[in-house]
Amino acid sequence: MALTLDDYVLIAKLENKYGSLSKVENDDPDYKELRIAVTGKFEEYSERTVVKALKRGHSDNWVIERYGISQETVIKIRNQYLIRKVPIFRLKTSNGIYATSYFSLMKFTKIEKKLITNLKKIGITVRYHDYVWDDIPINAYYLSSNGKAHIKRDESLSSYERE
Repeated sequence: MALTLDDYVLIAKLENKYGSLSKVENDDPDYKELRIAVTGKFEEYSERTVVKALKRGHSDNWVIERYGISQETVIKIRNQYLIRKVPIFRLKTSNGIYATSYFSLMKFTKIEKKLITNLKKIGITVRYHDYVWDDIPINAYYLSSNGKAHIKRDESLSSYERE
């Protein structure tokens, strides 16, 4: 959908008022009008659904895009409920290891060149997909960003080990 001149006027008005669109208050009437103009509807969010999404391990950006709320609102909710950030796991191997990146998988396997090709040679395939903390089963292995392997012990975000 193409933005109209009126939409750009609303955007400019909101940026002048808040300094950035990411800082706009969700209940601002101009913001609601802009959301309706762009999406055709204004999806109200409930704090409970945002808390639930963050506790599942979704990123701030995912929540912002999904519910159309500002970054400040997400940060406020995350701080209020003491919800820890965990990374999105981008890869899953056929033997059930979740990794945040190709780099962490390379560090873990110590295969520095042609990672995917060399893994295939030993019968391991890699699937690229976004996995949140909640998607990883209990007792599954996951790799932190430095390639160190950990076992997911429970569903809570506090059980995630960074190093």
